[in-house]
Amino acid sequence: MRALLTASLLFLGGAFAADPAPETVTKLIAQLGSPNYQAREAASRALAALGGPALPALRKAAATSPDAEAARRAADLAAAIARRLDNDKAIAPTLVELNFEDVALASVLAELQKKSGGRVAFNDLDALGAKVTVKTGGKVPFWEALAKVTAAAGLEVVPTAAPVLSATTARSREAQVLAQRQAAIAAALVAQQIRLKAAHAEAAKNAEKGDKKKAVELLQKQVQQQVQLVRAQLELQNRRLELDRAALSKSLAATSVNSRVIALRPKSGKPNPSCVSGAVRIEAIPYPAAALATVPRDTIPVVLHASPEPRLTWERIESVRVTKAADDAGRELAVAADDETLSARVFPVQGGAVIVGGNGVVNLVPSRDPRLSSGFAPSATQALVRLKTTGAPGSLKVLEGVVRGVIRTGSEELAAVAGLDKKPTVSAFGVNGVALTVTLTERPEGESYDVEAVLRYDPAEVQVAGQPQIEEQILNRGRGRVIVRGRAAVVRLPVPGTAPGGANAFGMTMTDASGKPYTLTVVSSRRSHDRTSSEVTDRVMLLARPAGAGQGAPAKLSVAGTRAKVVAVPFQLTDVPAAAGTAEVPDEVTKPAGR
Repeated sequence: MRALLTASLLFLGGAFAADPAPETVTKLIAQLGSPNYQAREAASRALAALGGPALPALRKAAATSPDAEAARRAADLAAAIARRLDNDKAIAPTLVELNFEDVALASVLAELQKKSGGRVAFNDLDALGAKVTVKTGGKVPFWEALAKVTAAAGLEVVPTAAPVLSATTARSREAQVLAQRQAAIAAALVAQQIRLKAAHAEAAKNAEKGDKKKAVELLQKQVQQQVQLVRAQLELQNRRLELDRAALSKSLAATSVNSRVIALRPKSGKPNPSCVSGAVRIEAIPYPAAALATVPRDTIPVVLHASPEPRLTWERIESVRVTKAADDAGRELAVAADDETLSARVFPVQGGAVIVGGNGVVNLVPSRDPRLSSGFAPSATQALVRLKTTGAPGSLKVLEGVVRGVIRTGSEELAAVAGLDKKPTVSAFGVNGVALTVTLTERPEGESYDVEAVLRYDPAEVQVAGQPQIEEQILNRGRGRVIVRGRAAVVRLPVPGTAPGGANAFGMTMTDASGKPYTLTVVSSRRSHDRTSSEVTDRVMLLARPAGAGQGAPAKLSVAGTRAKVVAVPFQLTDVPAAAGTAEVPDEVTKPAGR
C-alpha cells in the first residue's frame, strides 16, 4: 500500500523527489530556449519531474529571461508545478502512529479516531473487547494504519452500496395519516360545495320573502364552514410539503457532504479492488445487477467509490478520466460517451422525486414516471464509468485514471481590497471567481465610517463566514437549481429574488495601513440572485469604528470563508469484476447514418 501511495504522490507532482543541484536546474532552464525542439521538450519534461525544487528558478526565468520561448515554457511549467504542489498538499495523508500490543480493539479505534479527526465506527460490542496487536513502526498514512487495524481484527471497510432507485417512495406514518386526512377533507369540501349551492337557493327564496337577514346568516354560516375546511386543507398541504422538504434535505445531506465516519464490519469474503492516493481511497464496487437491464449490451458499467479521510471535507466527485482500461483478454477498452440518463441525480420526495439531469435541468416528477425505474444515481462519493466492449470479459485486468473531486477548504481569505485610504471605492477579484467592491465614506464626526461592501460569488463554490441568517447552498445549477436553506430544501426556478440578512460579520475584517483592526457592525444586508447564473450578490452596509486611539484610516477590507477546491486523485485498479449490460442497443445507434 505504501508503494502505491508513493507512486501516486510522484504521479501528482514529483514534489517528494530529492532536491537537485542548482546547476542542474540552471542548465535545464537554459535548454528551454534551445533551437532544437527535442532538447526543449526534454528539458521541459525533466523540469516537470523535478517539481517543487525547480519552482523558484522557473518563476525567476519566466519573469527575467530575454528568450521569449524560454520565458513562456518556464511560466507554463511554474504554473503546472504550483498546481500539482497545491494538489499534493490538499490530499496529503494524515500521518498516524499506533503501537499497541494485546490491547482491546476499542482502545485502538479510539486512538485512531483521535488522530484522524473523525469517527471509525464498529458496533459489535463483543468484538470491541477482543485483544489485538497493532504496530505501525512509526508514523504512516491514515489508510495504511487503518489497514493494519482491520487486518489484526479481521475487519474491512464497509463499501457504500450503489443505490437502486425504486419506482415507489416509502412514506412515513405521519405522511400516510396526512394523506388520509387530506382525502377526507377533499370529500368534505365536495359535500360542502353541495350544501353551499343549496344554501344559495334557500337564501334566494328567503330574499324573495323579504327575510334578507335570514338569507345572509345562512350564507355566512355555510361560507365560514367552507373557509375552515380550506384552511385545514392548506395546513395539511403545508405540513406535507415540510415532510417532502425534510426528506429531500436528508437525501441531499447524505449524498453531498462527507459524514466523517468510516464504518467497519467483519470480513465478508474477497474485498473489492481498491487503491490509496494520499488521503483518499478509491474502490471499485459492484454495479447493481438489477440495473444492468438499463445498460446497453456493449457497455461495461463500473462504479468507483471515493472514501476520503475523516478530516477531509469531501463534497462531490466532479469527473473521472480513464487513462487506461483493458479486460482479462488483453483488449483495450474505450470510455463510452456521456449519457444524461445515467448521470442524472435523483432525490426521492413524497409521491415522486426531484431529478437533476447532467445539464443541470431540475424536474419534479411523480412516482409513476418511467425515469424512476431502477438504475444508478451518482452520489457525492460515487461515480459511474462506462466502457465499450466487443466481448464478454470476466474482469478488467487494469483500470487507471484520475478522479477529480471537490473538497471544502478551511476558513481562508477569499478576496480583499487595499488602498481604501487613498481611494473611496476599490474593487478586486479573489479565489473561485469572488468579486468584491468596497465604498468607504467618512462620517461627519470624523471618527467612524460608513462601508458599503458588494460581494458577488457562487454559493455552491464559496461559503462566506459568519452568515447565520443567510444559510443556503446551491447544489445544482443550470436552468433549475436545488437550494438547501437551513434544514429545508426547495426546488427553485431561475427567478430573481432577495433575502434579507441579519446582523452578522459576513466574514469581513477591516484594518488600517499598519494592520490594526476596526470594529465592524452590520447595519443591513440584502441578497439578490442572478437571473442567468448561480451567483448571488450580497450588498452589506457596515459601520466601522476605530478599535483604539490614534488609529489610521481604513486601508484594507478582506472577506474570509471556505471554498470548493478541485483535487486530482489518481487511481490504479487491477482485476476489477466486470459485467456488461443486458439492454438492446437501439437500431438508430447501430445503423450507419443515411440508411
